[in-house]
Amino acid sequence: MSTGSNYSTKRLWPSSDGRGMYTMAGVTQQTAQQQFVASERQRRGRLVRIVSLGLLIAMGLLIPTSLIPTPDIVTLITVLTAFLGAGVGYLLNRMRLVNAAGYVVLVGGMLALGWEIVAQSLRQGGLDLNDLRVYDLFVLPIILSAILLTRRGPVILAALSIAFTITSLLLLPQSPSLQQYWNGTYPYAIGSSYDVVIVPVILQGLAAVAAWLGADSVRRALLQAYQVEEISAAKLQVEDQQRRLQRGISHIQQVHSAVAHGQWDARAQVEATELIPVAVSLNLLLDRISRLTRDQEQRQRVDRTAHELAQALRRLRLGDGYAPPAFTGTSFDEVLMELDVLRTVRPTSKPPTSSAPSQGSVPGWPSGPGNPASAPPPGNLPPWRVSGPSGPSQGSSPGSTGGNTAAPQSWPAIQPDGEHPTLPQWLRES
Repeated sequence: MSTGSNYSTKRLWPSSDGRGMYTMAGVTQQTAQQQFVASERQRRGRLVRIVSLGLLIAMGLLIPTSLIPTPDIVTLITVLTAFLGAGVGYLLNRMRLVNAAGYVVLVGGMLALGWEIVAQSLRQGGLDLNDLRVYDLFVLPIILSAILLTRRGPVILAALSIAFTITSLLLLPQSPSLQQYWNGTYPYAIGSSYDVVIVPVILQGLAAVAAWLGADSVRRALLQAYQVEEISAAKLQVEDQQRRLQRGISHIQQVHSAVAHGQWDARAQVEATELIPVAVSLNLLLDRISRLTRDQEQRQRVDRTAHELAQALRRLRLGDGYAPPAFTGTSFDEVLMELDVLRTVRPTSKPPTSSAPSQGSVPGWPSGPGNPASAPPPGNLPPWRVSGPSGPSQGSSPGSTGGNTAAPQSWPAIQPDGEHPTLPQWLRES
């Protein structure tokens, strides 16, 4: 990177994930529904653990009441059923089977209540009016299902409890007092069979409806909260993406401006994934333009040096000194080096003849042995061998002392037999 440049020459290429697809930094966010399901399972798991531990403690404290002062087998089985359901539910919850754990805990409590009703009916010869209050306790597991189970939980438990209530009231034997109330002949209250059945059924149904509405409202509130959170996160992500795009576009514009001012080493380096293809294409374009610019500059240097070399050779032909051009940093420097070495070559030369050159001949042109007129006519000479206006005048001899005209400089005489193979062919005598 050039001094004072604010642009890195390191090119930013998109990273690949091994499948030819570009990836960006960051974690893929879950949808609001997925987040809600995971959070809801975690919430219900915590509540199932608390309820199951509470039931374990409560049933453990009730076990002595079924044994003191005399063992009560019916009560003991009822307490143990609820205790076993709470323990199994706690273990299933530890195994992350939240739905199964909630059903086991609640169904265990309902089985304990059902056993208490059936056992009391068989032990005392039929259901009593006091046993009707036990049916109201089925409301507790239905209400708890709203927080321990999904929305289907209250409906399922209410259906089980209502089916057991109707079946038990119709099939289990009844005490005389309940039979009188059932028939409407009870002297202390007016009732009927419809009252006996419909009251617990309505209570359980209302509890199921309330539990379902509560569970559904909680679910909707949590889902909306997660949707709002997802929208907020998406908004923040969009704003961050906009900032990255603005920074990337501004950086690309600065790179264009820098290149326009001659900083050919400026390259685009962006962080926005959407702008990576644009940055890569721009960098490739700048690379090609840089290569073309370098080639053009080298071409100009070669042309300029070739012109200077031609002028130097022309001055040499006219008798002035040879001033080599400066090196160009290109392959043309090989020619300059060879010409520079050629100036220092000392080939064997024949002593100059005393005869004056004929008209049209080149001063210093080596003649063949015994044939001083063997030089080619001027019209057949290369341009660099043509005598200039500073050559000797016609009829004068190179070695004559008459006149003030000095002999022009020329290439040293070269033997025509090619004794100096280091010289180029175009400098050897034919």
